[in-house]
Amino acid sequence: MKRILLKLSGEALAGEEKQGFHEPTVRKVALQIKQLVEEGVQVGVVIGGAFGKITSSLVDNIIMPPLSLLFGKVDFSGLFISLNGQHYDTLKAAQDAHAPILAYGLFINTIVNFLIIAFAIFVLIKQINRLTPPPAPAPEPRLCPFCKTAIADDATRCPHCTSQL
Repeated sequence: MKRILLKLSGEALAGEEKQGFHEPTVRKVALQIKQLVEEGVQVGVVIGGAFGKITSSLVDNIIMPPLSLLFGKVDFSGLFISLNGQHYDTLKAAQDAHAPILAYGLFINTIVNFLIIAFAIFVLIKQINRLTPPPAPAPEPRLCPFCKTAIADDATRCPHCTSQL
């Protein structure tokens, strides 16, 4: 990708002659596209990280406590299975002992996190689709008066029955 953008912008790579388009407008457009891509990726990473933290907080602090209460005051994040056969009181104790564990409670939290993010994106896309105007309906196709087959608007003969139009 970098090689393509550099060639479009007219910059030379190490050991190469300057090649590509030399018109100033193309060079400016290529540089603007390069800057937009770099800025877009940076903004996307920052927003994604912030949205992930907000979602994690929502799951851990608002959604999981009622679910834990509903399922008998169980803290899902502390649920685990020790694979070495030894008993550990908490997940932290098992992790500190470097024991092999299956932390299925954290997996449940991650699934709930994913479902919330998927639902939020679904609602956002539905709202965007509601605000955008529907596409114009396709025009009715021109029909051959003899065989009723759809034909091009500028046709002088029907491709199906070869009638003169």
